[in-house]
Amino acid sequence: DTAQRLIILRDDREVAVPFLGDMLAFQENALTRLHALWTLEGIGAVDRGILLGALGDRDPRVRAAAIQISEQNLPEMLEDLLGLTDDRDAGVAKQLIFTLGLSDRPEAIDAIQQAARRHLSHKGVNLATAVSLWGMEELPLVSEVVGSDDPAVANFKTVLANWSRGLTFPKEMPRDEQRRITHGETLFFKHCTACHGADGKGMEAAGTGLF
Repeated sequence: DTAQRLIILRDDREVAVPFLGDMLAFQENALTRLHALWTLEGIGAVDRGILLGALGDRDPRVRAAAIQISEQNLPEMLEDLLGLTDDRDAGVAKQLIFTLGLSDRPEAIDAIQQAARRHLSHKGVNLATAVSLWGMEELPLVSEVVGSDDPAVANFKTVLANWSRGLTFPKEMPRDEQRRITHGETLFFKHCTACHGADGKGMEAAGTGLF
């Protein structure tokens, strides 16, 4: 982390770009490749070629990071991201769904559904899908999940229920205030639940006891 920070802060940081590119391409250690990728991003030296290589990395953490970095130039990278819906790693699928959710193109919506179907019982994927497809009740995936009795999709159904929680307000509360509260609830579920969780208690951090 310190080396990454020092490189980014240097005035001559561009000289490190070739070395970082080699680390990303050839280093055996996945965390080293991951740090190299994010350092290149911090320098502003990530291009489509670098991202394409990272999207095919053997470690899911590097692939997920490359997907996230692709958001900076989503229109150019969208076609490449659409081909990642079969990734077997749920963490990669979750990031892919969040990233594709930034696009309103029909093919992105279709790809979100494809990726979600591979990980129907994964809570993170459930949440990402509900956020990215917010309120799209007519979609085939939503109909499949809501109409299913499979215990594996029970959490998914619970998350989707947040689309229509049916807030109740005192009769004397002004309509404008009611609309602001409802809008705030929608914003929370669309933009905050990825870290804070649907109940506001936070998401469990893998490998730690922190929430």
